[in-house]
Amino acid sequence: SQDKLPLSILLLLDLSASVKPVIEEIRNGALQALRYLKPEDEIAVMAFADRTELLNDFTKDRKTVVEQISRVLEKKYVGVGTALHTALYESALQMDRAGNPLSRRVIIAVTDNIATMHRYTHPGIEEVKDRLLSHSSVVCGLVVGGATSKTLSIFTREHKDAYNWRVKIDDFAEPTGGEVMITDARDVNQKLAEMINHLRVRYSIGYTPTSADTNGGFRRIKLLIAGEVEKKEGAIAIKTRQGYFARERQPLPKPN
Repeated sequence: SQDKLPLSILLLLDLSASVKPVIEEIRNGALQALRYLKPEDEIAVMAFADRTELLNDFTKDRKTVVEQISRVLEKKYVGVGTALHTALYESALQMDRAGNPLSRRVIIAVTDNIATMHRYTHPGIEEVKDRLLSHSSVVCGLVVGGATSKTLSIFTREHKDAYNWRVKIDDFAEPTGGEVMITDARDVNQKLAEMINHLRVRYSIGYTPTSADTNGGFRRIKLLIAGEVEKKEGAIAIKTRQGYFARERQPLPKPN
């Protein structure tokens, strides 16, 4: 079915200098950018550099969201560096505070996609992926383009350090079924609205697994288009999570 489930969106804002103009543009046109949100949808705001800070927990008040985005512009930094992987790890935990247990949970990171991590740091890349999948969180990225970002990307790619690894939002969007869009300050609100619209009209597919074992292991999912459909429609891009952890179903929390 093409369910239009309520959305719980966590807006994760990078405090890099190259991202600041884009955040300012989001602030200036945020109410317009969020027009695709429904009354039952909720949104939280976090900012990150080498540490992550929650600016506002989940709320349905759009004006409060705009105010918190303005707070990001007042900050010079939240530490030094860009720890994207840690920010996503903590964002997944924050998703447990979403008001609707049945909502579609999405982390939208606005970032220049230039981040590194120490090879032996905790949490590692796989730990972050597992945390996102176990908390049913889809990761999407609005990647800031521009000359500065491209220059830094080239510099980072050519700097071959065995202990510092390049981290990209793509590393987390692909396994969780999210998408990544390139944007600049001029188009960011249009891209944000487009991304929210894509999230709202996703399909839900149900099936019964062949194994009833709920030992907590990870089960991979591969979704393919039938050959005759692909011949008729042409190439079709599929965005879906790569699997799930087979665990005992937990009872839904009782409403207050």
